[in-house]
Amino acid sequence: MSFAFVCQHSTFIVFNTLKIPTVRVWRRVAIGSLTIVGLLSILLSLSGYLSFFNETQANILNNFPRTGEPAIDAARMFLAMTMILTFPMELFVARHALNNIIFGDPSNMPIPTTRHVVITLSLWTLALIVALTVSNLGLVLELVGAFSGSMIGYIFPALCYLKVRRKNRKALKRVYSDRDLSDERLISSKVFDFHLWANYSMLIFGVIAMITGSVLAIKNA
Repeated sequence: MSFAFVCQHSTFIVFNTLKIPTVRVWRRVAIGSLTIVGLLSILLSLSGYLSFFNETQANILNNFPRTGEPAIDAARMFLAMTMILTFPMELFVARHALNNIIFGDPSNMPIPTTRHVVITLSLWTLALIVALTVSNLGLVLELVGAFSGSMIGYIFPALCYLKVRRKNRKALKRVYSDRDLSDERLISSKVFDFHLWANYSMLIFGVIAMITGSVLAIKNA
């Protein structure tokens, strides 16, 4: 579930494709898409588990015969099409991140053509090698979902909020340093407490989910 909701790296790409790129439209798109993802994830996970119970594999398609079932073959075909259509978007993010880390170019600058081709082919070759040598990516997906998913989905956002909040509080204290105590009380009022404890809770949940998920994935491998 954590892995299904980890899509922050595509946020700016999707936002720039909106016909009306406003916060209000983006909120509707984000809430609607996450709701659909959540419902589909629950539906598919429950149906898969109720079909095989403790024998359910990480890739549920491996529970079915490799050939001879038209519906299962169609599901495998649609999964392959999904991976083919999703891969370019993931490659786009990875390419820009690598270019920024290695060469230090700002993310809004276009990548030179030669470098673009080299990075793209390198990433594609690595992915192809993994795909040809690994027959079951269940453990990989479980570890990515537990470790990276928890970091990106819960831990990093909470830490970023706490860092920004600390800077904002320092700035507010400087602004209100020459004013009366009522303004100073505004800085430390309970208006901010809900967001503070919500992010602390998300941070703690992310750490627990990361450790528990990683241990269980390795233990059940």
